Amino acid sequence: MVLSALGVPWGTVIEDYLLSNHYRKEENDKMLEMIRGFASGRGDGEEIAFSRVEGLLYVKEQSLQAAHAEIIKRHGGVEAFLTNGLGCSVESLAQLRNELLE
Repeated sequence: MVLSALGVPWGTVIEDYLLSNHYRKEENDKMLEMIRGFASGRGDGEEIAFSRVEGLLYVKEQSLQAAHAEIIKRHGGVEAFLTNGLGCSVESLAQLRNELLE
């Protein structure tokens, strides 16, 4: 939301979002190994639960695209979502841009 509020192109927002998988990989892999250790030898039910946990640790482009599409559908754009949907004032958004952009 912050990147979109700053006017960053949508393609760049997606690229930045997906970088989370790269930068969180080591921590995510540690967590998954720990969970595998707990679930080992317990059968298929735990493997299904494991895949759900894995899905929570890694970000997926389709999740962000779906959220973005819903924002567009309901509000017409991110700025309208921020102002009408979340109640941010136009002045607050201008201040955010002023403070974060050169």
